[in-house]
Formats: sequence, structure tokens, C-alpha cells
Amino acid sequence: IPIAEQSGLINQLGNVILEKTLAHIRELKNSPKNVRFSLNISPVQLKRSDFCHNFINTVEANGVSPSTFTVEITETAIMENVEENIYKLKRLKSKGVSVAIDDFGKGYSSLNYLKSLPLDYLKIDSSFIEKIGKDRDYEAVVKTIISIAGIFNFRTIAEGIETQEQLEFLRENGCNLGQGFLFYEPLPFEEFIKLLP
Repeated sequence: IPIAEQSGLINQLGNVILEKTLAHIRELKNSPKNVRFSLNISPVQLKRSDFCHNFINTVEANGVSPSTFTVEITETAIMENVEENIYKLKRLKSKGVSVAIDDFGKGYSSLNYLKSLPLDYLKIDSSFIEKIGKDRDYEAVVKTIISIAGIFNFRTIAEGIETQEQLEFLRENGCNLGQGFLFYEPLPFEEFIKLLP
């Protein structure tokens, strides 16, 4: 990914991933299964002045509602050019796209900006989750992130859940959602759809 970002190929790669995701959504179109899709957005993609326009147009041209998507952007990427990024994220939100800060806790967000960001989710970085049950300071950080999210009416997603102990701690402290190997390892799309109710 860093090589793709440095070379500028990340924009083409992002387009391919979006098109592939839309193809999967079309496969689910006649299914009663209600599935949301999250896409990681590179800071290089976000910097493009036409990013929001192209993203929304591509999604709608494929007959898909933008509300099907959550875009995930790292905390450091958002803070690089915060005022412009707030404007872009608000444009996406106005079309129904959900927004998540990925790897939250690793960057240096100002709480003043955090309340201004049009977010739906804070994703708690896996480096904090892996210390649950081992380090009380890290547990305190996780509790604090969950509390901050609640204050701003954001939902929380814990990344990298691998043990039942981690899951129970997160449940007890009000974390909304989680992902990690405890549930499933990454799967090909064909295997994933077999798991849907």
C-alpha cells in the first residue's frame, strides 16, 4: 500500500476495489440479506478534489444506495488537512455514507476537531485490544475511547478481537461492534455469503 500511495497507483487500486465491491453487492441484490460494506480510503485518495464526486457517482451509477457504505479513514489522514476533510466527509454523509475513523487512539486528534467531524464510528485500534487482560493502562485507554465516543454520539468498533476475555471486556464497557479472528478470519466472498442468514 505505501508503494501504491507513493506511485499514485492507489487511486486506480481504490477504483478497482470499489468496482469489485459493487459487483458483490449486485450479487446480493435479490437476496433478503441486509449487508453493509466498509471501504478503507487512503489519504492520497481523500486528497483528490474529485474524490467525493467520483465515489458517489460510481456507486449510484451501479444502482446502489450510498448508504450501503461506510468509509474508513485513519485518524492521522483526517488531521492532515482537517478543515478540507471535514467538508469532504460532510459531502459523503449528506448522501448517506457512514464515516469511521480507523485506528483511533494511534493519532493525535484534538477533541475540538473530533466534535466537528461528521463521524458515525470510532474504530479502536487492535494494539489496544490485544493488551486487554494484560495491561490495566491499556484497558483504561479502551474505556476512555468508548466514553469519548458516547459523549459525541459515535458508535465504537473494536479491531482485532482474538479472545473471549477481550470480547467480554468490550461488552461490559459498552463497545458497540467488534471484528477479529475470534469471529472469523478473512474469507473469500463466496464463503462469506454462505454465512449470511
